[in-house]
Amino acid sequence: MRTICVITGTPAEYGLLYWLIKEIPEDPDLELQSISTGMHLPPEFGLTYRQIEKDGFKPCVRIGINGNMKQRPPLHFRSSLKKL
Repeated sequence: MRTICVITGTPAEYGLLYWLIKEIPEDPDLELQSISTGMHLPPEFGLTYRQIEKDGFKPCVRIGINGNMKQRPPLHFRSSLKKL
């Protein structure tokens, strides 16, 4: 199984990536990991990470504009980050 991580930072970017993100979980050989950051998180931009979750793509981690992690990533994701 291969893991594909999709990072999205703006609603416009998410709109472009939506169809690709939607296809990943439908392939039995692929696992989706997603990161929401940037404009998706601040209340002044509408907390659009909620729309991503409503669409069925729960982010494994949300990284604030200032770099603060809002949610601890799963263990296998943390070990993948160390390889980068």
